[in-house]
Amino acid sequence: MIKKLYAFDIDGTLAVDRFAVDGKATYNIHPDINNLTLDETWIRFLIQSKNPYGECIAPECMRAFVKKVQVEGNLVYFLSSDNNSPAYLAKLKFLRENYYWDVKDEQLIVSPFSKYKVIEILAEMNDIDIHDCVLIDDSEKHLIDANNHGIEVHQTTEFLINGEPWKF
Repeated sequence: MIKKLYAFDIDGTLAVDRFAVDGKATYNIHPDINNLTLDETWIRFLIQSKNPYGECIAPECMRAFVKKVQVEGNLVYFLSSDNNSPAYLAKLKFLRENYYWDVKDEQLIVSPFSKYKVIEILAEMNDIDIHDCVLIDDSEKHLIDANNHGIEVHQTTEFLINGEPWKF
């Protein structure tokens, strides 16, 4: 029996962004989230790089928590607003290399829609009450939107303190 649906953001949550261009680390290649599909620098980097997420870090506290919720029998999805095929493939490769199980293609959802809307669709599809859904994200906007729609939310930094969400 499925207990909850967990939706994890990737950039800034499961992947600490570190991108290398011409052998030098850069943190400013990832553009404003509102212009992801239009930013030529980001698309060019994704297409030309052999492993765009190769220098990104998967925090151990997040790796452990993702494994824990999966082992407990919860549904796990990964969400991204970066809706282009090079980004999708790079993120899927990162997830498979850094998180403990074979991530299925259908677990990575890329969509320009608000994350709360994607979670609502996934909850309905899996016959899970919206109050049994959890979003873990670093974006205050995504967290506020999800919280306003009845979804339990946790900010990424909560995991840095003790490796799991803050208990109320």
